[in-house]
Amino acid sequence: SGAVTFSVASGGCVISGTTLTAPSSAATCSVTASKAADTAYLAASATPITINVSAITAVTFSTAYSSADADTVNYSRAGRSVEGGAFNWYQDSAPGASDWSQFWWNGVSATTENVPNFYFGLGFASTTSVPYIGAFVKAPSDGSITLDGQTKLKIAVWGNDEVTSRKLPTFKVFVQAKDSYQSGACFLEAEAGSLITPAAIGAQTYTLNLSDFKIKNNCTGSNVTTVAEILAKPIGAIHVQLLKANMYFSGTALSANGINVGPISFQP
Repeated sequence: SGAVTFSVASGGCVISGTTLTAPSSAATCSVTASKAADTAYLAASATPITINVSAITAVTFSTAYSSADADTVNYSRAGRSVEGGAFNWYQDSAPGASDWSQFWWNGVSATTENVPNFYFGLGFASTTSVPYIGAFVKAPSDGSITLDGQTKLKIAVWGNDEVTSRKLPTFKVFVQAKDSYQSGACFLEAEAGSLITPAAIGAQTYTLNLSDFKIKNNCTGSNVTTVAEILAKPIGAIHVQLLKANMYFSGTALSANGINVGPISFQP
């Protein structure tokens, strides 16, 4: 018996192995199956069959943000996205690795170069023991989203001009699964294959190929060994971090370091 292969006879679909993908919109495609000849059988092909294929669409994670009332702000929430997902900023919580004494700015804006975002910033000296600052956005309604053929993460992220004007690798982006392990102490995480290098100062949007992501955390007991397995799980949050190694420092003085996070979505 020879190997069976599939080809698209009409309709504009793309086939890879046994996976059929529609073009940018839904399509009706004809597919033909063929079998190569071997020592026992002649080559053969089947009559084309017609398949209705739905297009892969974008999945919205967050589009804009609003701040919470002061008396409701805590570690878990500084505000919510329009879609109902909590957002906040953070530092490493290890003893001696967190310092909010120079918390210089924070807020929500719908007008920063017409890109809705939330933002925060601190002043750090080069001697700081803080290993990173970060921000997260939870999935709509603090629930989760599940990918269905989407291949890219689109995210608007930037910072204060002192940080981004250097055009150096700066921001780490990672996806965090909804479910936890080890009694809630560990989440499955996959991070972008490289840090985002700001293209310019001000609001910037980047499209990251999920195929370039790598495992950041696979949690003992999860039995997860690949990025694909992590991305197949319900996704609960998106994180952006600025590591100390990539922060801006001016001599020994306190120096401004901040993060802005704008709209986030998963794209075909």
